Amino acid sequence: MERAASRADLVLVTTEAHEAMLRRRYPGSRVERIPNGYDEEDFPREPAVRPPAEPFTVTHCGMLTLGRSVRPFLEGFAAFMKRAPSKAAATSVAFIGARESANEELAESLGLADRVRFEDNLPHDEVVRRERESHVLLLVKHDDERYRGLVPGKLYEYIGARRPILAIAPDGEAARLVAAMRRGEVAAIGDPADVAAKLERLHDRWREGTLESGYSLEEAPEWSRRAGAERLHALLSALVGESCR
Repeated sequence: MERAASRADLVLVTTEAHEAMLRRRYPGSRVERIPNGYDEEDFPREPAVRPPAEPFTVTHCGMLTLGRSVRPFLEGFAAFMKRAPSKAAATSVAFIGARESANEELAESLGLADRVRFEDNLPHDEVVRRERESHVLLLVKHDDERYRGLVPGKLYEYIGARRPILAIAPDGEAARLVAAMRRGEVAAIGDPADVAAKLERLHDRWREGTLESGYSLEEAPEWSRRAGAERLHALLSALVGESCR
């Protein structure tokens, strides 16, 4: 199937890793990348809701699986609680979406059940509201070489929500995107001490009133689905034009 697709007039991918892989395997193919994006309609310029004064709220939206669990974050949060117990006590963490029960069991075993809660799936508009009401949005990537090049679609939604991001991720496109945009903090996925340090930095900026000003949270229309659609229109128009010559 991959070889057949490589013979198409145009091959579209969404990630740098997929683009590089196809170009390497099939140098004669025409491969173009259009990244995923967020829906501008979900995020009006002036938000209808904003985070509350307290507590410091961290929210993760999306599915958790055996391959992508909360362990990297929870172990870091447990380390944060040991190094700064009063700050951890002022922090509330929510995981919204489908999950394996092992995630809740892990939170219980680490003594975090009173600071971390798990919620079932919510309607999309409610999820968007919760994102904008959060001080920080949490992204946890797979700790698996097979998924190193994957960029979760949820990351683009977080960009649209214009809230600081805590990305717990291995080196790759997702981590580089957060860092390059200065959209938040990136913590090493296998380093609880690094996760704790990045959590404390975010918490301190919140307490000092510099959480928003400490990061670049302006609108990013270049990462919208509208921008992706315009790019697709240009590619298809060029392709049709070539075929008509």
